[in-house]
Amino acid sequence: MTTEERVEKLERELARLAERVQTRRLEIVDTEGKTRAALLVTKDGPGLGLYDEKGQSRAMLRVDKDGPRLHLFDQNGIGRAWLDVFKDAPGLGLFDENGKIRATLEVTRDGPMLRLYNEHGEARAALSISKDGPGLAMHDEKGIGRAGLLVTEHGASLVLSDEKGKSRAALSVNKDRAGVLVSDENGKVRAMLAALKQGPVLTLCDEKGKTRAGLLVPKNGPALVLADENSEPRAVLSIRKHGPGLDLCDEKGKTIWSAP
Repeated sequence: MTTEERVEKLERELARLAERVQTRRLEIVDTEGKTRAALLVTKDGPGLGLYDEKGQSRAMLRVDKDGPRLHLFDQNGIGRAWLDVFKDAPGLGLFDENGKIRATLEVTRDGPMLRLYNEHGEARAALSISKDGPGLAMHDEKGIGRAGLLVTEHGASLVLSDEKGKSRAALSVNKDRAGVLVSDENGKVRAMLAALKQGPVLTLCDEKGKTRAGLLVPKNGPALVLADENSEPRAVLSIRKHGPGLDLCDEKGKTIWSAP
């Protein structure tokens, strides 16, 4: 091979290298020779790492079979934030100085959701927006739902639960009424207070959920109703324009005695 041919071949190789450089790992160093950036490809996919002046990893961008993800680290190398876009939804996670998850934000096909965690990484609160409306859920240290707030096109409701997750109190408001339900440890409603268009109503129930007493104040005057175990009215004390009255009824609700 002549000198001219060798020069020509070298020029062709240099031209090819100028168009494309092939490698599985590319590192960029600073003036002191410390790696500050690294581009690499593993069996899981490509990744880009950025490092501080101490050689500590501070950011990592990678793409694997699930999708792209960005990790951010503090000066101690502890992951403090991640951002990903997987096939289901994009998500953001924030961590404390111990690497415990403290907040996540994601957007799914059902809508966005923000979750907040305690120092042990346990979810304690979640704020979401679905097609029905916004909702807020709060949990205790065991992960049991203790309070929930929901706002829909029909109105707003608040539910409070005990340590077993049983609903014990509920407050709801809509265009026709505002009311409170109070339940026992078995989930049976024992008391109801409602403000209706006709007037306020208080209802008390037994352990079987049967209505046993009711106090209502309609336009024509207040009334107290006492019922038997079948929820049949047996005694009614009322006050009308002409004065007070008392009615006693049989087991079928038929008046058998009244006064005056």
